[in-house]
Amino acid sequence: MPLVERREKAVQGSITDSFLIKRTVKDGYSAKNVDVPFINSVSGTAYTLAAVLNEYAKENQQSPTLQKDMDNIIQTFVAFTCKSGFHSLSEMMDVLNSPEVSGVFDGYGLKINHLFSKETLETAIAAASDYTETRQSQKSMLSEISQHSLFKRHAEPTAKANYPGEIALRVREEKLTGPRVERALREMYQEGLQGDKKYSPEHCREMAQQFVNYAKKHHRHFNMDGVKQFLKEMNELIKERQEHIEKNVEHYVMPFEI
Repeated sequence: MPLVERREKAVQGSITDSFLIKRTVKDGYSAKNVDVPFINSVSGTAYTLAAVLNEYAKENQQSPTLQKDMDNIIQTFVAFTCKSGFHSLSEMMDVLNSPEVSGVFDGYGLKINHLFSKETLETAIAAASDYTETRQSQKSMLSEISQHSLFKRHAEPTAKANYPGEIALRVREEKLTGPRVERALREMYQEGLQGDKKYSPEHCREMAQQFVNYAKKHHRHFNMDGVKQFLKEMNELIKERQEHIEKNVEHYVMPFEI
């Protein structure tokens, strides 16, 4: 399940931290860790946990359940921190398993036990990689497709208020009537159906809207019923075609689920 779907409400919508990996640092944690895209860096919080555990071990050295207590503290603290989205598991466990930290607990005869097997962690990293790659591909594809005019569902029609020149070639301005303009618009649409790509539904809708704007601006009281009906038909046609394309996109680009 994606991290954003598991995070506590208190941190949802927060901005992800950004880090720069310096390629010139050859021996650093990030340079040596192949899982760095999902781990990023070591956790300062985990060092705080190690300090708390050290104090706890000092005060309870004689406790027969000291190892079990430490296991429970680590499991509870790390599980909450990771579930809340504050750190990844490896960011914390890599600190606790480091020679410097584990050496402190060797003095008490204690071990830092893994919460999960190595195989489980590798499976989780692989699943996260696949999920990230798939989501990024979806985002890139849909971003490009959404730029197409077919997907601009909420785009406002051109608000020009001049008498459309293409309509003027068929209906002279001094001979204007609503039915004549409707007839001209339907002729152009039919020409588009017959192969003239210039007269797409989007372009016919734009011309119809321009004529409506023109009539309003110049207070021309035409019978606009036919033109408005044509405009409605174009809007419905464009919407249906958009929905059809979107369904095809969703079919071929199905969300990846972990």
